[in-house]
Amino acid sequence: MLDAAGKTLSALVSLSCWDSAPIVEPHTPSSQERIQTVANLTSIGVPTFITVRPVLPHIPDSEYERIAVEGIQAGSEGFVIGPLYSDKRGRFVRFIPPETLARTPNRTSTVSWSAHSPTWTRYEDTDRLQRLLLMIEQKGGRTFLSSTDAMNLVQYKEAVA
Repeated sequence: MLDAAGKTLSALVSLSCWDSAPIVEPHTPSSQERIQTVANLTSIGVPTFITVRPVLPHIPDSEYERIAVEGIQAGSEGFVIGPLYSDKRGRFVRFIPPETLARTPNRTSTVSWSAHSPTWTRYEDTDRLQRLLLMIEQKGGRTFLSSTDAMNLVQYKEAVA
């Protein structure tokens, strides 16, 4: 049905850390299980991307390097990397050491795309982001700053094929 409608199924698998995952995300599949999901989807022809969103300020770069290496080996089409967001109540950042969060560059603004116009704080170290993007690209991976860009690649490949 997808093919008849000119649509393509693709997947985004979230991985925001590697060794720290049992602590950061204790109720989710392990990093190894997520990478196996990438490999399984890739093996049946489903374009699969890894979302490294959010980049967490207290996670060492070595964990992101491991995600890149494992993801490339599993056949990931690319990596979507992005910032950490928190609402006014500090949800989504409670597990990050306060001193680390305080040192992370941030800005607070209203989210325009939401009907309720909530206020969010965006935490993003742009120098670190650039280092991570470059590291992934040097290892042979594609990088994206939004899932829309990743999906545009899938549509382009389908149009060319």
